[in-house]
Amino acid sequence: MTLIEMSLSSIVIIIMIIIIRTLLLHKLPKRLFVFLWGIVLCRLLLPFSFHIRIPPFLYNIFRNGVSTDQVIGTPTANIPELSKKSIEAAQQAIATSTVNWIFLIWCLGIAVSALAFLVPHIRFVLENKSAVPVKHDKILDWIGEYHFKRRIQVKQAQDIITPVTYGFIKPIILLPKSLKEFDEEQLKLMIVHELTHIKHFDVLWKWLLLLAVSIHWFNPFVWITYVLANRDIELSCDETVIRSLSKEISKSSYAMALIGLEEHKLKFAPIGNSFSEHAIEERIIAIMKTKKFTFISLALTVMITAGTIILFAATSAKAVTPAEIEVLKETELNNPDYSVNEQGETYSDAPYGTGTIQEPDLVEAVGTNGVQGYVKSTDLEPTFSSPEEAIAYQEANKDGRSIPLYESDGKTVIGEFMVKGSSSQE
Repeated sequence: MTLIEMSLSSIVIIIMIIIIRTLLLHKLPKRLFVFLWGIVLCRLLLPFSFHIRIPPFLYNIFRNGVSTDQVIGTPTANIPELSKKSIEAAQQAIATSTVNWIFLIWCLGIAVSALAFLVPHIRFVLENKSAVPVKHDKILDWIGEYHFKRRIQVKQAQDIITPVTYGFIKPIILLPKSLKEFDEEQLKLMIVHELTHIKHFDVLWKWLLLLAVSIHWFNPFVWITYVLANRDIELSCDETVIRSLSKEISKSSYAMALIGLEEHKLKFAPIGNSFSEHAIEERIIAIMKTKKFTFISLALTVMITAGTIILFAATSAKAVTPAEIEVLKETELNNPDYSVNEQGETYSDAPYGTGTIQEPDLVEAVGTNGVQGYVKSTDLEPTFSSPEEAIAYQEANKDGRSIPLYESDGKTVIGEFMVKGSSSQE
């Protein structure tokens, strides 16, 4: 698939997810929406997909309704060869020049978009490179409960006022120097929240979102995806924390802690997960509406997931080009699905062309007596050993000729069929 095809085909999926999100955000597991945005990322970042191809029998509709000339354009058979080559060369030069300019603009857009995200992130990481490792027994105990195989580093930085996590191979949780401002419950909520981000590989999700935005910077729907997917990552994390700590804290306590932390704004660090994010109101509403999963919500989750995957395949259906149409036509006509009688002869309701195309042995026809049967293709178009023999045959049968009409067995004669001669066609 081309970049444009990947970008345009993603729009259908994005719109569908936005509709589902608007209607069912507080009724479905929040992690579902992160998964759905993952399907969008697959469409935006993977240059291959499932394809829904037109079955060969449906090609007949195209073959009978639209000619190849109509698809390709006005024939140029009568244009002198030199003129045709000149036109083609000029068209190719214009197309190449246009493609080069488009490619340069696209690369410039990628560079600007990537730098807009990477420069602040790199600056943030460098500024906090000298952060001091935390020696807090409670925090180390909370981390130990998750049994991570990855090494989790917890540090304290001077210039941050709310927790933030970055890195997905070697995650680092940065905590503010003033930990004393938070009580034990708030501190645990912050740490568990960041650990949940690490468990879900949310930093990796953010990197993939940034990659998609940088590549498809020209598509406004991809920017919408970036904003909403980041919100859903936070909503999913909130939901997981509430369910894991449901016996220790209430939803209202978690919401109040979130409000308290929102008062402390973090510096711009786009490729990190922070406890303080935008759309705080949406998060608080989602927290207060968190409920146990019901059978209906789980059934809806399965249906929506399956539907989105199917839509993923449908929107990646590969268009059939005129060249591919000719290939389909050639394949179908050279390998027709004819019926076969006991004699091993094929029969069908209509002949195809001559040349490399395989005709049926018996072609359906209506006799002079109105009876429907079959005539042999060898009787319709007899072969000749020389041009003189063909001319003599044509002259002898210029007024027409009669050939036998058979049953489909190719043996039983049920009438006769008249083949028009040259004089009757004038």
